[in-house]
Amino acid sequence: MGIGERSGIPHLTPALSAPQWTMAGGEGEAERVQRRRVLIIVNPAAGRARSSRRRLDRVVAALDRLGCTVVLRRAGPASGDAERLAREAEADFAVIVAAGGDGTLNAVVNGIAGTPRTVALLPLGTVNVLA
Repeated sequence: MGIGERSGIPHLTPALSAPQWTMAGGEGEAERVQRRRVLIIVNPAAGRARSSRRRLDRVVAALDRLGCTVVLRRAGPASGDAERLAREAEADFAVIVAAGGDGTLNAVVNGIAGTPRTVALLPLGTVNVLA
């Protein structure tokens, strides 16, 4: 089952699905394809702790099955942590996922503003007005 079916984020499946191996120049030669890297910026204070953690674990497992390398970074309680983490994210991340509520999404989007980065949302907030 793909991530779009488990998490309600269908646009991630085609963007992140990548073969682990691709054929190189000659007959029978295989060349390793680098796994796509996904950064998930988590707001640990968002939503209900137990259900949010289960949802996050399911999404990480699904991304792993798709052949992605997932890096989790927790935003601290200080204002601006999620924005800073997004701004300082290494360039080789295929997607930056905001895992939290509306405030987390706002902070991550502000952190990558003006860049060609791809952002996704994993709604873990209590109300999720936007998410």
